[in-house]
Amino acid sequence: MKKVSIIIPVFNTNPSYVDECLESCFRQGLADDEFEIILIDDGSSSPPEDVYKKWCTAKQNIVLLRQKNSGLSATRNRGIEVASAEYLCFVDSDDSLNDNVLAPAFVAAKRDDLDVAYYHGYRRDLASTQEVCDGKTFFAEHDFNPAAWSFLVKAKFLKKSGIRFYVGKICEEAVFSYEMVSAAKRVGIVSEGGYCYRYSEDSILRARDPIRKMKTARGFLFAAEFFNSALKRLSEDPRERERERERSIICRL
Repeated sequence: MKKVSIIIPVFNTNPSYVDECLESCFRQGLADDEFEIILIDDGSSSPPEDVYKKWCTAKQNIVLLRQKNSGLSATRNRGIEVASAEYLCFVDSDDSLNDNVLAPAFVAAKRDDLDVAYYHGYRRDLASTQEVCDGKTFFAEHDFNPAAWSFLVKAKFLKKSGIRFYVGKICEEAVFSYEMVSAAKRVGIVSEGGYCYRYSEDSILRARDPIRKMKTARGFLFAAEFFNSALKRLSEDPRERERERERSIICRL
């Protein structure tokens, strides 16, 4: 079994960005037979065919799938189902990974039998996993970026959990990440220097088009309602009530 599946959705992405993204995936300290790239073109009107041909001809570990435009969530969900490696991660086609992130992250995740390994940030210390805890404890005690590309996830855990991205929603990444982390029995921080995010004025959240802005607003409402319900459930957890009691005592001192 391969170690890591890298799921990369593509929709009308600048070809040079896709090329840069794929190039970074081959600088992860993993041999070609140790990982796979699941490249899914989500009905691009102008697919980067030259980039696809270049990489699929040169590398045997790239799976290129094409589909009718279905949106980012549906595309990532398809990637989850297709992934065949022990762990999986998500990379956006206009972003990239820092060098030598996935190999040591996999080693740490495998060694500590993590369901979810968090590796987002800026530091490059990959020497050891910080504390391992269950997902609800991690969520309650750690600040973390809920972007889907912040995690290396055990594929067996994710597939069995049934947790998937909500289709047709904005802010679905935060909801997916919360559900995934909360369901995990073993979560750890394996690195704080993993991902290179490309800031784009044309992203969904920054778009100035009224229709897209309205969709974004509905997405925020969806996420707010979800987290309001989730936080109520969390507050009903006896451990969380005890933490809240301890915090209130400290505040009174």
